[in-house]
Amino acid sequence: MPEQRFTSLSIKELMKVRPKIEDVIPEILDKDMRETALEFSAWLRASKMAPGYAGVQYTWNASYKGKIIYRIQLKNDGWGNVKNRDHYWVVNPHLNHLDKYQDVITDEGLADFIYENLSYCIKCSPKCPGGTDITVLGRDFANVCHCRPLVWAYDPDESAITCIIRLLELEKAARLEM
Repeated sequence: MPEQRFTSLSIKELMKVRPKIEDVIPEILDKDMRETALEFSAWLRASKMAPGYAGVQYTWNASYKGKIIYRIQLKNDGWGNVKNRDHYWVVNPHLNHLDKYQDVITDEGLADFIYENLSYCIKCSPKCPGGTDITVLGRDFANVCHCRPLVWAYDPDESAITCIIRLLELEKAARLEM
């Protein structure tokens, strides 16, 4: 039987197959990105946050305590919501309780990672009301997107994945406390 090529499937076919992210990563990512993404997906599975196919082309996510805790999207011909189409994958942790662990973020030096990966408004859909001015960890930012999660890490390397993992651990703990 020939090897499955997920990148050649339509959205409808992908919905039927519901591929594992580990099966699609090698078709889209090369070398270091591939290794980093595969290691990250293995960590997610081991941490009981296994990526499940989200029903959107080349997108996976997981829920924790009833709400999405992260989303991963791999590049495809149809992704129009990215600020730069030269990127190959994006991870966005859903940091719904950032206020509960902001001191830890500051103490552990994670604030710069968040600042550098903020999701600025790109009018991602016709329903997008536009960006807003917000304060994140004590700093003011303009034009941050309402429609998307706060953090979008494009083509994260090992260092960025280490930050994302720590943020997911903090968010998971905060949700558990609630």
